[in-house]
Amino acid sequence: MAVDRDFEQLKRTLIEQGITEVSVSSTVGRSHGSIAVSGHPRPSTLPEADVGSEADQEFVLRELIGRGGMATVWLADQPALAREVAIKRVSDPGDGDGQLLLLREAVITGQLEHPNVVPVHVLVFDEDGPAVVMKRLTGEGWDALIYRKQTSIERHLDILLQVINAVAFAHSRGVLHRDIKPANVMLGAFGEVYLLDWGVARRSTDPESEVIVGTPNYMAPELAEGRADERTDVFLLGATLHEVITGKPRHQGDDAISVLYAAMYVDPYDYGSSVPDELAAIINKACARDPNDRFASVLAMRDAISIYREHRAAHALSTAAGAQLIELEQCLRESPDNYTEGQRRFSVTRFGFDAALKVWPDSPHARGGLSRCLCVMIDYEIEQRHLDVAEALLAALPAQDSARLERTTLVSGLREQLRSEQARLHAIERDRDPSVGADDRVKAYMAMATAVLLMTLVLLGQRLFFPGFSPSRLRLVLVAGIVLTLMIGIII
Repeated sequence: MAVDRDFEQLKRTLIEQGITEVSVSSTVGRSHGSIAVSGHPRPSTLPEADVGSEADQEFVLRELIGRGGMATVWLADQPALAREVAIKRVSDPGDGDGQLLLLREAVITGQLEHPNVVPVHVLVFDEDGPAVVMKRLTGEGWDALIYRKQTSIERHLDILLQVINAVAFAHSRGVLHRDIKPANVMLGAFGEVYLLDWGVARRSTDPESEVIVGTPNYMAPELAEGRADERTDVFLLGATLHEVITGKPRHQGDDAISVLYAAMYVDPYDYGSSVPDELAAIINKACARDPNDRFASVLAMRDAISIYREHRAAHALSTAAGAQLIELEQCLRESPDNYTEGQRRFSVTRFGFDAALKVWPDSPHARGGLSRCLCVMIDYEIEQRHLDVAEALLAALPAQDSARLERTTLVSGLREQLRSEQARLHAIERDRDPSVGADDRVKAYMAMATAVLLMTLVLLGQRLFFPGFSPSRLRLVLVAGIVLTLMIGIII
């Protein structure tokens, strides 16, 4: 029931303000707010100029290039400076309120000298009333670029950041735009970005009113109640970014009243998995129903977008490195003997993750990918028994990483096992090495040979001094001594 009462109240408010037929994509409230221009120039104080179709006039009108609810825009020549200009004037010369609104818009725009705001050259008047002479723009509306769907999100974010710069400058001069939308952004042929249509802009010092202003498809909730501050433009920027991402305006409904009601009671939007969570959070924060829940300023929103873009670049780097990691794993699995190729792929993959972390040191995707990359190569080096290399790679993992602790224990065990194996092999090799103990064996051989020689001499002495000693027994003893000596020598 409360919802129905609010809906009916909204309808009565629109009727009271004379807004009976509302276009959801057009600006409302342009002719129903305060039109006071106190302190600003009046038509009587503007320089007189000849504006018409004659060749000798100061401004020569050529063709109509734009028409709104209150004013028209003409392409004109300024012969004195040999340039084209755009001239905006009220459609009905007798519309005094329209003339004051035109002057108010011109003065506000003229005071915003910024690269992303259309320069106002001069204010003049003739018999048809005031005319605003501005820079002639060429290009297309941002909305046309959005709906062609052929432009990258990076290009759209470039445009948005330039629009934010224009709004931030206006806020620094105490001006609120209140009608930011893609259709009010002109893209020049050489990269220019201009925020147009300051027709419902007001100064932050102007008194609040209950007049509904803005474009229903993008309107901040407080605009439907006649209130606005800098966070109102934050909402409009968020609604614009919403259309860039989804291709549809922020507020939807079957008719104008439904759209305005949706604007008053806007809820967070579910962008789905196709939109990065960080970007979705930025849009929903900017478009929060309560102004206190939005970014405190357009500069804060700009910073959030800039950080997101850095994160997006890091994510792209880590995604590419992730693909290379898959190739590394396949290479090590299918060609384990090709150590050089494995090292090359590992270096490329690790460099990709390191580059991502330089852009965004806290990137969870890059950190996880780098850890997995290191673990894959550590396991491979362990299999190859390159324990020194494995230990060097382990040092690159965080100290408390479970993968590091587990593999450090494994490497320590393998190193101890290798030490034991090497000790055993060394012992066997030592036993088989003829050079080991060679001096001792030579000494023993010499001692044995000396002993045999002495025995031989003793036996010969016995033969000389004991003629009865058997010769055959003597020869047997001599032969046995010689054979024994030769065998010992061979063994040694």
